[in-house]
Amino acid sequence: MTVSLAKLVMIVFSIFYLLLGTTCLGLGIWIVVSKSELFRFINVINYAEISSAANQHGLFLAAGYILIITGSSMLLVGCCGYCGAIKESKHLLAWYVILMGLGLGVEVAVAVIAGVFQNHVRTSSELGMFDLQDRMFVAMPDYQNGQISEDKKTVTMLINYLQIKFECCGAVVPGDIALSSSFLESNGSYDGRQLTFPVTCCQVRQDQKPAVLNSRGSIFDSLDRLNSTLVDADCPFTGNTLHTKTCISSIVSFSNRHAVPIIVIASLVAFCEVIGVVIACCLIRDINSKRLVV
Repeated sequence: MTVSLAKLVMIVFSIFYLLLGTTCLGLGIWIVVSKSELFRFINVINYAEISSAANQHGLFLAAGYILIITGSSMLLVGCCGYCGAIKESKHLLAWYVILMGLGLGVEVAVAVIAGVFQNHVRTSSELGMFDLQDRMFVAMPDYQNGQISEDKKTVTMLINYLQIKFECCGAVVPGDIALSSSFLESNGSYDGRQLTFPVTCCQVRQDQKPAVLNSRGSIFDSLDRLNSTLVDADCPFTGNTLHTKTCISSIVSFSNRHAVPIIVIASLVAFCEVIGVVIACCLIRDINSKRLVV
């Protein structure tokens, strides 16, 4: 590869990296500065419910700072590559190779750690949700009358949404939510009938699912509503047509289905980084050869 061709390819790679780094940096700064407005933009659940459910400010800030660090690192790498190619500086190109190599090492380490701890994370998530539903989840009548704490109301709303959205029931074993302490202690009297299972554990008619999701389960305010929205209106009392998957397994399956594009993009980025390192090494070699000839 000639010096001019290697320089051209190196410059293109570096510009791409600079643009990508600028995007990450800008997005990170925007998240940190505009986190409050970002909450209000998310309409799955409202701002107050998000804030009381978990420390979402901390999560968003962490994501923002990670993007800022990533973007800054990419800008540094891109500058080393671009300036090194333009000036034919072996030192800058060497720094480019070192920094890019470190980045690749971190990416590989993260991928390995994610693979090794995948089962541990799933088990921890199941146990965490099991504990949460055991302490906080209440039956639909108590959820609708509002005579419960804000924490219980928020957790119940979130679990109801998950069970409707992902067509699941429980955390560790399908249906285990019906045996949770908080659910059994809450008011399960539904128009004179006693609930055996949470209403949101039951299969919903597909044409009614959008309305049920938008209501976060509060649409189930009478037996007539059960008749019009559930596949089997007796399901909450008899257990017929319950969802047969746990929520964690459903979320994992959903994530796996949508992970392929992310994996492909990450693989392409890693491949481009390897090519960038190879080109930088070739350019360093060609610069050395050119100076020896001179």
